[in-house]
Formats: sequence, C-alpha cells, structure tokens
Amino acid sequence: MRIYPNASQPLIEAVRYHDEAERWLGDMPYMAKQQFSDLAAAMREAEICIEMDHGIPAPKTTFDRIMVKIVDRLDAYLWMLDHAPDLAKEKDWIAAFNDLILLSEQMGAAWPVSIIINEKGLPI
Repeated sequence: MRIYPNASQPLIEAVRYHDEAERWLGDMPYMAKQQFSDLAAAMREAEICIEMDHGIPAPKTTFDRIMVKIVDRLDAYLWMLDHAPDLAKEKDWIAAFNDLILLSEQMGAAWPVSIIINEKGLPI
C-alpha cells in the first residue's frame, strides 16, 4: 500500500499470496533465475499450475504483475539488509538493487521504494 496506495483488491491479494506456490516448489533465488532462464521459466510454469490448482490469487494485468515483482524484489532486498547487510556490496545484490530501482522508476514507484529502503538507515 505504501508503494501504490491506489492498489485494487485483486492486486493486494496477488501481492499477499505471490509466494504461496513456493510451499510446494521451493524458492529459486533471483540470481539463479537470471543465470538459468530456462529453469526459471519452467519454475514459473509450475507455479502457475499450483496457483490454479489451489485457487491462489494471481496478478490479473501486466501492471499488477510488475507491481508484484517490485514488492517481491523489495522484500528480498530488505530481507538481505536485515540478515546480511554486508551482501549489499556484492555485485549480484548491486545488480538486484539497480533492477529494482529501474523497474520502480518505470512504474512511477521509485520514490516510495527509495523511502522504504532508506528507512533501514542505508544510503541508496
């Protein structure tokens, strides 16, 4: 809600449950998805099947899919800052950060995303 206060109910539900399929499949790290795109595509296909089989809300529009991606990447970045902040200096996390900011800028959400990251007390 802080990133996009006008979020629709379907978007809120999609964000809330976006990692639910991982209960069955596990999670594939962002960097692995970048390096092994075929495997990432297969995982996404399996996630869609799980979501459909279990009635898990999925994003309905391209806008919603991108907003879910922003929230997911922000969540991962904040988790890293909480649990292993030294990793923020690693090239993979720098790339993940840059991708997050670029995607946020494209969606008009860079300002709220930057504020959320800044609340960790770290310069962006």
